[in-house]
Amino acid sequence: RHLGFQLINLVYQAEGNQLSWLMVIAIFNWLTLLVLFILLSLMVDVSKKELNEVKQMINLLAQGRKKK
Repeated sequence: RHLGFQLINLVYQAEGNQLSWLMVIAIFNWLTLLVLFILLSLMVDVSKKELNEVKQMINLLAQGRKKK
């Protein structure tokens, strides 16, 4: 399912089920990447919503000018 987790698990098993500093660093880096991707996805969703709101405001302002 998750390629990064599977690779970390394979290395863990190859080292005789012992946690080394390299494993700790690999896990930390993997979790950091996961958090960054989630945050990036949330930022894109928010920016799309803000863009739609700005478009609606521009349309409302344009309609207000046409009425005058």
